Amino acid sequence: MRVLARRGLSRQARRRPLRRSGRGDCDARALRLACPHDPGDPIAFPRRRRPESRRARARARGRRVSAAPALRFAGVTKEYALGEGTIRALDALTLEIPRGTFAAIVGRSGSGKSTLLNLAAGIDVPTRGEVWVDGRELSQLSDDELTRQRRDRVGMVYQFFNLLGTLSVRENVALPLLLGGTPRREAIARADRLVDEVGLSHRRDSRPHMLSGGEMQRTAIARALVHEPALVLADEPTGNLDTRASEAIVKLLGDLGAAHGVTVVLVTHSREAAAAASRVIELRDGRVLADTAAGT
Repeated sequence: MRVLARRGLSRQARRRPLRRSGRGDCDARALRLACPHDPGDPIAFPRRRRPESRRARARARGRRVSAAPALRFAGVTKEYALGEGTIRALDALTLEIPRGTFAAIVGRSGSGKSTLLNLAAGIDVPTRGEVWVDGRELSQLSDDELTRQRRDRVGMVYQFFNLLGTLSVRENVALPLLLGGTPRREAIARADRLVDEVGLSHRRDSRPHMLSGGEMQRTAIARALVHEPALVLADEPTGNLDTRASEAIVKLLGDLGAAHGVTVVLVTHSREAAAAASRVIELRDGRVLADTAAGT
């Protein structure tokens, strides 16, 4: 086990010191968000090479990929202490999102959207109830298993992109694979395929400060998909984009999710963005207010 030290990156990238990117995000913070681990835990490379995909791993274990919902909340309540009182962010929330669904979570500020996303990502834990991701109940996982769960089975797309300013587009996309111990040549080859899919083949060697906001978000989407996760969580991915770029990003999320068989959960304030999803779930005061097919 080695602490990151940017193993697997190009010689030029290793020589470049970590610094703040042109968009004001700290590279070290972006690195942790690109592949979340427990707070304070050093990001490390396992030496063992992972199998090619989730399906390959399932075949290697002699069983099929789980038919369980991609995401399930069972009676989930989340409370936060505030002075002598408590704030209830989620209130006995029960919700299932089947595999392959493109779902949008909408609601006013304080409705519980961000809390739901943090619980699904395994970043936070519920006060009561169960959170299931890809057939696994998160509270039953050890710290190491939860780290692997976040690294291997969940992809994250953020409003502020969280790209490493010292890495090229292809290196940013390959980062989850390099963190997981995939050999550099294979990681870059898989990253290049995703870069092509998001329409950035002409930008593969560019660094983030050379990209538009839409191009940075396309890079972030490719990074979220490169390790073939079961679930992609997108937190206000259009919040920093203009209308045209926002429409393109939401369409790209839906198209790539369908092409790769990945469940996409989009948290957004935008009704226009939510309308592109196949299912719209509205939260209010930590509960489901409405759950409908988009456009109905």
